[in-house]
Parts: sequence; C-alpha cells; structure tokens
Amino acid sequence: MEKLRIQSPNGIEHIIDLSTRCTWACISLTAVYVDGGSGILPNTKVAQWSAAYEDKNEFDAGQVMIGNGRIDLEIESLRGIGLGSLLMLPIIRWIKQKPPVPVVLINLSAEDAKTTHAQKRRNRFYEKLGFEFDYQDSGLWGESRPMTSDRLIAPIFKLSNDWKVKSIDGVNSVFG
Repeated sequence: MEKLRIQSPNGIEHIIDLSTRCTWACISLTAVYVDGGSGILPNTKVAQWSAAYEDKNEFDAGQVMIGNGRIDLEIESLRGIGLGSLLMLPIIRWIKQKPPVPVVLINLSAEDAKTTHAQKRRNRFYEKLGFEFDYQDSGLWGESRPMTSDRLIAPIFKLSNDWKVKSIDGVNSVFG
C-alpha cells in the first residue's frame, strides 16, 4: 500500500491510498481517498482500474484490455488535474514490459461528454496515452483505431492546474 499526497492550488493536502496487484496476466490499481480538507469523505473510492494481458500464440495475436470497459475518476473535483494520467502510469508501464499485442479497442461514450469541458478532458486523457480515435457527433463518442501495446505512451509524472505531488510513500513504489 502506498500513500499519495497531493496538494491543491489553495494549499489543501489530500491523501490517497494506492494499492496495486499484479500477476503475469493482469494488473489492478485501487485508489481510495483517506484525508484532506475539501469535504471528500474518507474511504471514498477514487478509482479502480485494471488491465488484462493475453500473450499471442499460434492461434491468435493476443491482446491487452485496458479498463474492462470503464476508466473513470469517481470524485469529480479530482478530474482534470492529471491524477488520472498519474494513476494510469503503473498500468501502462506494466503493459509495456510485455511483448507487443493488439490493444482492445476503446469505445468512448457520449455519457462521458455531457459538457464540452468533460468531452475535451476525456479525449485528452486517452490521446495522451497514444490512442487515436474516429470521433462521431463532434467528438461526443467514438472508437479507437487499432494499435499495438508498444505504441502506448506512459504518461508524464506530474499534475496540472497548479496541483502538486507532495510525496508517494511506499517501499516498492509502482511510480518509481
């Protein structure tokens, strides 16, 4: 278990517990809000993400599935600051340690694009990871173009909008 300490632009420190479980075939990351001064209740789930890897064999090309259909930060006030990219970092690093396989296509839902700001934030998140999309209805929804896992991009280890990573405490940091 690791503790991620981030600081908002107004100086409030937020503490998030991170746990990561890895096997050869899958990785899961869980982030739970612990403490801070912004009205977010302790033990509120921030994110629970995973990826599954199937190696290629003589019958098929293998695949990696990211998110099991959904990647979402549960706490609205923590969206758009780079936290999602930061949490995706160990998952992408894990994937890139494996032989390249096709990435299961990502389908973007119009439900995640209820405002122009939310739409741009969602699209930017995936595009920073290396995904390219065929967007429909002015970008409200779309499907990723085929790609292999070696084309994924590990996100930059930083937050944006004047948020700061204060520390990541853990013996074997998955962010190191």
